[in-house]
Amino acid sequence: MADNKKNISAIIGFSVPVVLIFLVIIAIYVPRAFAPAPRYNFIFGVGVFNYKKVSVQDGHLIVNDSVAPVPSSYTRPLRLFLYDVKNDTIREISVEEAQRFYLDTNRKSPDGYLLERDVRSYDVISHIFSNHDYYSWYLVGHGTSRKTNLSETADLWGFEFYGWIIGE
Repeated sequence: MADNKKNISAIIGFSVPVVLIFLVIIAIYVPRAFAPAPRYNFIFGVGVFNYKKVSVQDGHLIVNDSVAPVPSSYTRPLRLFLYDVKNDTIREISVEEAQRFYLDTNRKSPDGYLLERDVRSYDVISHIFSNHDYYSWYLVGHGTSRKTNLSETADLWGFEFYGWIIGE
């Protein structure tokens, strides 16, 4: 009888961690499996230190030149890009092409995704033992996050989100 109690205790002792591991795996992967894929492409720019005032008015991109008070080594040319969420690709576009699109400047896309940088936690333990990539960008929504390849273009010092493309 005592041996059976020891065996049951050992079985419970080993099975609880295994069950917890499976529950964590399910909690991570089930939301991603049922989350709708992002649908809205967006426009962003790099080189915001170029003394061009870029804004979105009535859904369209507006670019106005302004005079640099003092020439600076930080000045870079304005570059605009279109991010294709379906294919996870980026292509550079002209100002004229960007102005053809109708943009939604809300932080959250119409399908419920946010564009965020490095969504992992920033606690002390993670900071010490993790390799944070501050150049990584994620589409976060519906209980999941999807890493983008924006890190190739959207550097830390010059990224500017202009809007989700909701029409032409």
